[in-house]
Amino acid sequence: MNDLKLLAEAVAGWGNCTEAWLDTSEDDANAVFGHIDEDGNTYPVAVIDCEQYYAGHDSLKLAKFYAAANPTAVLNLITELASRDAEVALLKADNEYLYIAAIERDQLREQVTLLRDVLSDFDKAAINSKSIIGFAGQSFKLITKMRKALAATEPKEQWK
Repeated sequence: MNDLKLLAEAVAGWGNCTEAWLDTSEDDANAVFGHIDEDGNTYPVAVIDCEQYYAGHDSLKLAKFYAAANPTAVLNLITELASRDAEVALLKADNEYLYIAAIERDQLREQVTLLRDVLSDFDKAAINSKSIIGFAGQSFKLITKMRKALAATEPKEQWK
C-alpha cells in the first residue's frame, strides 16, 4: 500500500486526468484518457489500444478505468482505508473491554447466586434453631461456607 501511495504522490499533479473518450481527430479512433477543461478542450495523456490483444472493444472501458484510478482518487482511497483501519482498532479495543466486562458480570452473577443460597440457608437455620446458641453455631458454619464460595469466584488477576 505504501508503494502505491508513493507512486500516486509522485504524480499528484496529474490528478485532474479524470476523463476518458474516443478521440476521432485522426483517421483511426483511439480510446484516450486525460483532462477535458471547462471549455471542452481535450488534453489526452495516454492512448489505450487493446486491438493487438483482439480486444479493441475494451480500449475505451480500460481508458475509463485508468481515468477513474487517477492519483487523487488513489490517495483518497488510501486515506479512507487508513481511517477505517483506525476505526477497526478502536472497535477491537472496545470489544476487548466488553469481553472483560462480560466476564466480570458473570462473576458477579455467580456471587449473587451464592449469597442468595447462603441467605436461604440462614433463613432455614433461623427457623430450625431451637436456641440462639444453636443459630449462632449454624451461622458461623454458613459464613465460613460463604467466604469459601466467594473466594472461589474472585476475579482472575489478569482482570483486576
